[in-house]
Amino acid sequence: MNPVFANLPVTVFEAMSQLARDNDAINLGQGFPDAPGPEDVRRAAADAVINGYNQYPSMMGIPELRQAIAAHYAHWHRLSLDPMTEVMVTSGGTEALTSSILAVVEPGDEVVVFQPVYDSYLPIIRQAGGIPRLVRLEPPHWRLTEEALAAVFNRKTKAVLFLRATVLAAQAVPEMNGTWKDEFVASAGVDLGVAVATRSGGLVTPRIMDAQKLDLGGLMAQLTDLVKRAKAGRLKASELQPGSITVSSLADNGPDLLYGVIYPPQVALVGVGGVGPRPFVVDGELAVRTTATVTVSADHRATDGRTGARFLTAFGKALTHPEEL
Repeated sequence: MNPVFANLPVTVFEAMSQLARDNDAINLGQGFPDAPGPEDVRRAAADAVINGYNQYPSMMGIPELRQAIAAHYAHWHRLSLDPMTEVMVTSGGTEALTSSILAVVEPGDEVVVFQPVYDSYLPIIRQAGGIPRLVRLEPPHWRLTEEALAAVFNRKTKAVLFLRATVLAAQAVPEMNGTWKDEFVASAGVDLGVAVATRSGGLVTPRIMDAQKLDLGGLMAQLTDLVKRAKAGRLKASELQPGSITVSSLADNGPDLLYGVIYPPQVALVGVGGVGPRPFVVDGELAVRTTATVTVSADHRATDGRTGARFLTAFGKALTHPEEL
């Protein structure tokens, strides 16, 4: 039997339902309705079974139902959805969770899960090859703390946050995003160079094309793939062309501060020092916070210190406002 499922206990929902039946008790854990449901809805369902289409539907769900769902979200939530490509009907929430997790989680991905957690999450994540990282909500406030989150985020997770912050800063300060070819040439998109140490001891800087079009999940997938192929020596020539801005971090080797050397013809390079706990002043008092020192090296033919300061301000704003990432 599949080891992911072999040692799973009986789901708590089945256990609670059985206890409620055995003791003639009200089951508050699953929200069983007190009545069989509105008669008009049940009659419509019965009519659909008797007179409706009873063959295999589209794998995404009956088109009319998807159109109705899209119309519902447009009316009540002002959310525009394409019913043919962005709406899928599943047989219950667990199937929806399974479809979503299997679609986005790849082998080796780390998935942060907040406890207490619906008991189907962990086996689905493991079946997809993911690694659950659990964060427990603790009394009395039952809130996420910075320390609890810091414990489950590793270097790869932190790296993708820095990449995303660089993308947002490059969009906010386009004077730092481009190349010098007798004059400054601004880049239409953010082609993000990522410094990667090779197994032979060298350094390569493959680029992520149009990184501004990727969310955190997309950046994580691209970063994971690039690092894996860079260390195996399997990068494409097109990926080694100069980007519009580069991020370099030597945190694996321990330095707290990194001043990078620009890769011509680029005009800027972001250097990220080691991430770790450090003394920090909060509301006038000394506290310990997880911090990193970020620098930017710039070509003064194209920019100046004031522009660099604007870039770092935009970078810091992105990291301190995670909803923008």
